[in-house]
Amino acid sequence: MSASCSSRVLACLAAPLMLACVAPGQSEQEQREQSFELEVATAPGLPPGRYTSLEAAIRDCYDAYLDGLERFGSFLSTGLATVRTLRPYLGYWLDDLAARTKDPADAAWTAAVLTYIQFYKFEGVQQLMLAFGRDIAPGGRLYSSFTDAMDDKDLAKSLKRVALEASRSTPGQRQ
Repeated sequence: MSASCSSRVLACLAAPLMLACVAPGQSEQEQREQSFELEVATAPGLPPGRYTSLEAAIRDCYDAYLDGLERFGSFLSTGLATVRTLRPYLGYWLDDLAARTKDPADAAWTAAVLTYIQFYKFEGVQQLMLAFGRDIAPGGRLYSSFTDAMDDKDLAKSLKRVALEASRSTPGQRQ
């Protein structure tokens, strides 16, 4: 993935967090500088050590959330839990993660997160989503509904390409 594409993917992933991180009273210049820092916070494939502490913290938040979902995916696959027993606790979060939208910015963020899940081999999350009736595979209708709704067609095409390439790579090997 090119550096410019990675930067745009990151901007999509970090967008919801930007609102929480902007301090009241910050100038537009300070907000732009902080936004720029956040853009690279979730870049797939960047070598370790290339993140500021803020960027690393944002990545850690995404990873902790997805690692938690991975654990629940494991509970399902081993029979320790069922969709019925998990739905009251996870239903909202899983529905929200892949909620259909026609808003181009929301669609871009969701496509970026789903690409992140695919790229970093969060297979338990993929299985969990499927068990809850959400097929988030990059070749599927749900994933395509997000990329189709995006205004930036080049980014949509890049996300889909990266996700499809990741889906064809060796299962179980996180990058």
